[in-house]
Amino acid sequence: MKERYEAVLNNNPTGKKSLAELPKALVPGREAYLKSCIECHQADGKGVADTFPPLLNSSWVRSNPDTLLRIMLGGLMGPVEVAGVQYNSAMPGHSHASDEELASVASYVRFAFGGLKEQPISPEQVRALRPETEARKFNPWTVSELKNAAK
Repeated sequence: MKERYEAVLNNNPTGKKSLAELPKALVPGREAYLKSCIECHQADGKGVADTFPPLLNSSWVRSNPDTLLRIMLGGLMGPVEVAGVQYNSAMPGHSHASDEELASVASYVRFAFGGLKEQPISPEQVRALRPETEARKFNPWTVSELKNAAK
């Protein structure tokens, strides 16, 4: 099965980097993505039509990394627009994952599906957002709350 996923990943939808060109620092993030995110967002980051939004070229992936980290930590619920398409589903938070794992997945996602060549997100960036998520008592974010938090 891993070979099937790697075949999809080698056919990189952004057209920028193949799996063989994935920086070594991002490999743990790809592995964690394949374990935790693939069912909804798919190996190619295109999501599931009318159900789970794509990550590929998404402004949610490409914008402020803290917004992506808030979604990963606390989840997202309710209507969200991605690439001009409305989705109304829920993503659970992954606050149970370590700071290192969340940072590695976010770094991989921003590189592979956002086309961003940047320094990897640090575990400290994730750790700094945990108290904000924990104060929410595990209520998923809404779009309006995320926009207010980014200010």
